[in-house]
Amino acid sequence: LPNQVQALARGEGTDAIELSLEECIEIAIQNNLGLLLSRLDDRATDLDLHEAWSVYFPECDVNAQHGGGQTGDSHANSNTIGAGITQRSPWGTTLGLNLNESEAHPGTGGARKFTDWGVSLTQPLWKDAGLDVGLFRIRSARIQKLISRGSLELAVQGLIFNVRKTYNECIRQVQ
Repeated sequence: LPNQVQALARGEGTDAIELSLEECIEIAIQNNLGLLLSRLDDRATDLDLHEAWSVYFPECDVNAQHGGGQTGDSHANSNTIGAGITQRSPWGTTLGLNLNESEAHPGTGGARKFTDWGVSLTQPLWKDAGLDVGLFRIRSARIQKLISRGSLELAVQGLIFNVRKTYNECIRQVQ
């Protein structure tokens, strides 16, 4: 049996099963709790990296307001709708764009409509000492991801080595 090993199941009425080395390795990889935990840790580092980048994703703000009142026979109401987008950069720069539209219906007279928009650019002069600080979380998350992937690969290779060693010992015992 140079390519297969007999794994004898203990108990009454059970037969021996034959497994190839590849089958043994596959079963070990699928059922090893340590590898499962390493895979979960690796997935967590992926999420940490996405979270670090999310600080620099655009943010959207939308708002709406309605107000009204009545004085005697006169009714008045107003509506306001606004939206804005804000974008940050690793240098500390913040770019904002906003738009508001208002409409007023006073109790007397006609409706009035107002539209305003704005753009803002903010750059701190001395905040955070530059790009290195702004990208620290991203770089740190990338390094942790590489370490996690390396640890996972090391655990897989160690498991394969142990399965091969145990398989060879079983072959020797059977022969």
